[in-house]
Amino acid sequence: MNKEVNFNLAKLLKEKGYANYSSSLYLESGKFRENIGNYNGVDDIHYISYSAPTIADVIMWLYETHNIWIEVSREYDKDKYLYQYFIDKNSQEFGFKTPIKAYEAAIEYTLNNLI
Repeated sequence: MNKEVNFNLAKLLKEKGYANYSSSLYLESGKFRENIGNYNGVDDIHYISYSAPTIADVIMWLYETHNIWIEVSREYDKDKYLYQYFIDKNSQEFGFKTPIKAYEAAIEYTLNNLI
């Protein structure tokens, strides 16, 4: 997902060592700033701020840094969609060497066969 994480997650990510660059940030007050260029969450002398990566960036960081994969699925129940998540610490591979390859294969199949 290409939506930035919320303020509380941005603070927690910084505490847990997330130091990847992001083009958006939150100020200590919680105010969101976007499209500021590459920013890695380093404190500035004028204010404290937190990098605001996208959810997709965090999912890949968790996988690449901690070998943790998060999957979200959607179920339809009584006229509404419900979402659930699954966390795989072992990240066993079934057919594809990386999640990027799996996503690319799924996108290619969708474009060639379903659209």
